Amino acid sequence: MKKPKVEEVVRIMSNYLNCGGGGQALAEELAKEHRTLIQLIYGVFISLTEKLADDCDKGRYDGRNEQSCKMAKEICDKIKNRYLPYV
Repeated sequence: MKKPKVEEVVRIMSNYLNCGGGGQALAEELAKEHRTLIQLIYGVFISLTEKLADDCDKGRYDGRNEQSCKMAKEICDKIKNRYLPYV
């Protein structure tokens, strides 16, 4: 299997969500993946959370993603150890 480019993966996920695909349904399917993959997938979400928290600190948000950035900031402020081991 050929490894897709990260931009292709993001485009597929964005298109799915932009066309009314449910985030809850996506989360439920992701949670069915192999447990090691779940750890890696969750790591992506942690990285996104850290990026959004940084955007919040720097005021790089607007009304469309303000709540996401502020929530990410709260999460990062409360959970200092965000390390996920690869098992």
